[in-house]
Parts: sequence; C-alpha cells; structure tokens
Amino acid sequence: MNRLLPSLFLIFLSLSYVKAANAKDTTKKTLIAEVYTWNLEAIYPNEAAWHTDLDNLKQRIPELKPCQGHLSDSSEELKKCLDLHFELSQKVSKLFTWAGLKQSGDVKNAKNIENEKLTEDAGATFSEADAFYSPEIAKLGREKIEKMEKKLPALAVYHQYLRVILDQTDHTLDVSKEQLLATLGPILYSSGDIQDLLLNSDIVWKSVKLSDGKTYTINQTNYQKFRESANRSDREKVFKAFYEVLSQFQHTLGSSLGTAIKRNVTLAHIRNYPNALKMCIARSSKK
Repeated sequence: MNRLLPSLFLIFLSLSYVKAANAKDTTKKTLIAEVYTWNLEAIYPNEAAWHTDLDNLKQRIPELKPCQGHLSDSSEELKKCLDLHFELSQKVSKLFTWAGLKQSGDVKNAKNIENEKLTEDAGATFSEADAFYSPEIAKLGREKIEKMEKKLPALAVYHQYLRVILDQTDHTLDVSKEQLLATLGPILYSSGDIQDLLLNSDIVWKSVKLSDGKTYTINQTNYQKFRESANRSDREKVFKAFYEVLSQFQHTLGSSLGTAIKRNVTLAHIRNYPNALKMCIARSSKK
C-alpha cells in the first residue's frame, strides 16, 4: 500500500484546520500584525526557494526507478532505497506544509491556491513513482525482512515502517494498481478541497453581539471558541448564527460529504477490507 497518500491526507486535514483557524472576515480587509502570522522563512526563505525545491523534487523523482524490482537484492540495496524514499517524502511534506500555511494566510489569493495545487500534482507524481515500495516489501515477507535486518543493523531505523507495510500485506495491491491509485489521489480527495474553499473562502459568515458588548464574526474558529462560553445566551446566539449560514449550503456540503463516504467505501472494497470503518481504523492505528 502506498503509505504516502494517507500521510499527505493527514497533512491536508491539519492544514484545513489551520486555514479555518486563520480564516479572516472576507467581507472586509483586515490587517494582522506580523507577530500573529506564520514565520514561513523557517521553512523556505522566500517563494523562489520553494519553487526551486519543487523543481528539484520533480528532477529527482526518476531516481526512484532503479530501485524498482531490486529491494530484495540485498540489505544494503534495501537500505539505500529506503533512504531515498524518506528523503524525497520528507521533501514532499515540507513543500506541502509551506504551501498550505501560505494559503492559510490568505485563502482567496489565486497564487497561493495555485502553489498548493502544484504541490498536490508533484505529490501525486511522487506517489505514483514510489508506489512499488509497499508491494515489493510485502512480497519479501516478515521472515526475509528479519534476516535482512539482522544482516544490516542500520535497517533498524526503518523497523516500524517495514512492520506497518507487512501488517497491511492483505490490503496491499500489486504495483500497477498501487500506481493507479496514487495517480488518482488528487481526484479521490478533491471533495475536501471543495469543502475547504467553501468554508474558508466563499462563505460570508454572520456577526453577532455577545454579552461582553463586542461583535464577533461567527466563522468556524469563533464557533468553536464561543460554543464553550459559560453564558447560555451567547452559546445560543453563536449556534444559531453559525448553522443559519451553513444551512444555506447544506446540499453542497452534503454532496461533498457523500462523495468522501463513497470514496472510502470504494477504497475499502478495492483494498479487501470488510468495510470503510475497518479500513480507517486500521490506517489510524498504524500511524
């Protein structure tokens, strides 16, 4: 099974929450002090450096090809190929993180959206090229892997990664099918993108005056905050304001949720799980 796709999905979920937490009132221009914004220079000094690293990833993806069909050659070859896998997957995660946090600062900015989509495309290309790892490792089997680990103690750093794949052997497809699913990744998870843009960019949230005399925009962030208020009247106002807005988009949000459910049901069937719940539990328990 391609282990990167669930990992990238978790990054998407985390960044979606970040976007919601940083969503501004889109009805007016808001200035935010720099101290309250992400220090993206800790990841890349500027956007040009991010693009350079993205181009570097694209150039290096073909380096995976010589590993295909050779993970079983020797302990040393397995270690070398796993080193390359994790080096590139960490680069993908770094690119995703910068692009997602950048967009969270301004969810309507077309350039930010474009950069995130560029990262998604590069991630899908990497996942497709990388898709042979899980089938080949699963085919090696637990006994063979243990012998290779004993022969080369340096493989110990990948012990957990290898055990996760071995535990998922019954749900791992052949290389061609894993590559196909990796290619379809951006499409399979597109319903989340639609919901993300709707909630964090397109919807104009209502504002209400609470018991402290201040007026607040009841978006996702403030709904989470004020629904825990000790003041019952405030909780009622916030609940009503939030869901009155959401109810206007119930069909779109319902369709997005329905698509996500169908995706998980379909993937569970493809991967030989009895149902989608079992698949999701199995994935989360292996993190």
